[in-house]
Amino acid sequence: MANTITVGSITTPNPFLWVNPLTLGMPNVVYTIQSTMPAGDWINVGQFCAVLSSAWLNNAKHPAQFDIRSFDDPGKIQLAQQVIAASNSLASQVTAAEQAIHGTYKSKTLITNEFSAYRTGTKIWAGNNVHVIGIYIISDTQMQVYDSNEGTTTTVLRGNFAQVLATYALNAFVVAAA
Repeated sequence: MANTITVGSITTPNPFLWVNPLTLGMPNVVYTIQSTMPAGDWINVGQFCAVLSSAWLNNAKHPAQFDIRSFDDPGKIQLAQQVIAASNSLASQVTAAEQAIHGTYKSKTLITNEFSAYRTGTKIWAGNNVHVIGIYIISDTQMQVYDSNEGTTTTVLRGNFAQVLATYALNAFVVAAA
């Protein structure tokens, strides 16, 4: 099926992808990217946190400010296509993240046990059923934590990894070790 994806009003770093339910099952399913619900009957497909986190992790500069507005409209539409492809479940988002950052799924126990051995340059896609963040190891003592809802990064001591896990209730991880 073909999709028509438009870019609506974006006033937040991590907007929603909406689908017009009257077009589901039709040859041309209609979506829009927008911070608030469009007029009429639309269904929220989800936000862009999983794909934005992967894109931030793959950005060699790991910018302190990064959100959907960092992309031109064709880039936003490409991100929306990725959201649609992985919108079935957290497991489908994990699979997409494995491909996007060339990483491997890790359980919470395994990543907790291995974390201190991760070298500078390691990328971690970390999420749960409602949100995903990116973690980039910048030194032996520090990491950057990217939150797409804020569109910003925070530098955190690596010793606070357990606190980051608890704060975001993270339970799914993809690691691309350096």
